[in-house]
Amino acid sequence: MGFWVDLNGDGRKDYISARSNAKVGGGELLWFEHPKGGLDSGKSWVEHSLGNLADVAFELTTLAEYENEVVVFSAHFFDEAIRMVRISTVDGSLVATKTIDDTKILSAYNATLVDLNSDGNRQLMVNNH
Repeated sequence: MGFWVDLNGDGRKDYISARSNAKVGGGELLWFEHPKGGLDSGKSWVEHSLGNLADVAFELTTLAEYENEVVVFSAHFFDEAIRMVRISTVDGSLVATKTIDDTKILSAYNATLVDLNSDGNRQLMVNNH
């Protein structure tokens, strides 16, 4: 699972993804920098680790109150937590992180933004198992 978004302001879509070693504290939120010259340039994609900020699934969005940023809501299956991460779309740097829940969430499997009551505002829906 991943998302395409320009994370360093160069006009090329970078790729943001997560990986895990299936252990507590073993997840990483990553972004892969789209090389100059495009997909057929033969250049390697540079990997940037943002830290233990995702391990299974995440939702990426933009929110009006965070200009020049993307927001990631991540479900931590192995760490049993839900976190929010803000990433700059100017240079790909980590702006802020916040743990939304790390108590009794059990193994969070997915986090999705959904307008549950059709009021024009999205709510964070999380499931676990």
